[in-house]
Amino acid sequence: MAREPGARDPYLDQLDVLRAAYDSGESQTAYIPYAEALLGAKNFSKALAVCLDGLQHDTHSVRGRTLLGKVYYDMGRYDEGLAELEQTLQSSPQAFQTKVMLAKTLVRKRQFSRARKMVSLLKAMSPKDAAIQQMDQEIREQYSEVKTEFDVDVQTTRDQLYWRLPFDDLAKQIRAFLDEVPGITEYFLSEVKTHVPTTLRIYAQTSDILEWFLHSMAQHMKNLKLGELYKGFLQLSCGYLIFYVIESHMLAIVTDATVRIGQLRHWIDQLLENEGWANKPL
Repeated sequence: MAREPGARDPYLDQLDVLRAAYDSGESQTAYIPYAEALLGAKNFSKALAVCLDGLQHDTHSVRGRTLLGKVYYDMGRYDEGLAELEQTLQSSPQAFQTKVMLAKTLVRKRQFSRARKMVSLLKAMSPKDAAIQQMDQEIREQYSEVKTEFDVDVQTTRDQLYWRLPFDDLAKQIRAFLDEVPGITEYFLSEVKTHVPTTLRIYAQTSDILEWFLHSMAQHMKNLKLGELYKGFLQLSCGYLIFYVIESHMLAIVTDATVRIGQLRHWIDQLLENEGWANKPL
C-alpha cells in the first residue's frame, strides 16, 4: 500500500527508535540492532562507526564482532572483515554465524578452496540447513569448471585459473610472519638468477651460496632422473635449512634447533595454497 504524500517512512521511525535506544546507553548491546538497521538502509559508514563504538564496551561479543565482519563485507573491505572473523573464531570456534560470514568473505576474496572447507564444517554442524546447502552448491559452481579436451572432460579449479594474490602482497605476508617466528636466524626471498656460476668467490653472500647450492642440487636431480626440485628441508647440526621454489623466486629459511619445524613448514604450505601460489621447480 502506497504512503500518502508527505507521510513519513515507517522505516525511518524504526531507525529513530533504535537510535534512541542506542543513544540512551541503557543497554550495552543496543548498538547491534541499530547497526543492522543502518546496514539495511545502506548507511555503511554510520553502521561501521556504531559497531566500532559498541564493541568498545561489548568487547567479547561474538554477535557484535560477526556483525562488524558483515559491515566490512558489505563495504567491500574484505581483508579487514576476514581478519575480524578469523580472530572471533579463535576465541569462539563453534560460532555458526561467524563461520557463515567467513565463508562468504572467502568467496569474495576468491579463496574458493578455503571457503569449501568452511562450508564443510557448517554442513557438519547443521546438515539440513537449506541456506548452507545452497551456499555449498554456489561455491562448487564458482570453484570449478569443466572443459572438454578431445573426448575427455577435464575439471580445473578457478583458484588456479582466475585468482592469485599479487606476489608483492604474498612476500609481505611471508616476511611479516617470519619476522615473528622464534628460532629463525635468517631468511631470503629473492628472484632466482637465470645463470648461476659453477664456482663461488670466497666471500660470497649467504644468499648466493644457498642459491648456488639449490641450483646444483636441482641439476643433479634432473641428471639422475629423479624429477624436479620444488621444496625441501635439511637438518643441520645447528638447526634447519628450509627452501621453497615459488615460480621465479626462491624462499630459503635458516633456523636454529629450537624452531618448531613442522608448524613452520605447515604454515608456509597453507599460505601458498590459500593465496593461489603453487610450487614450481627450479
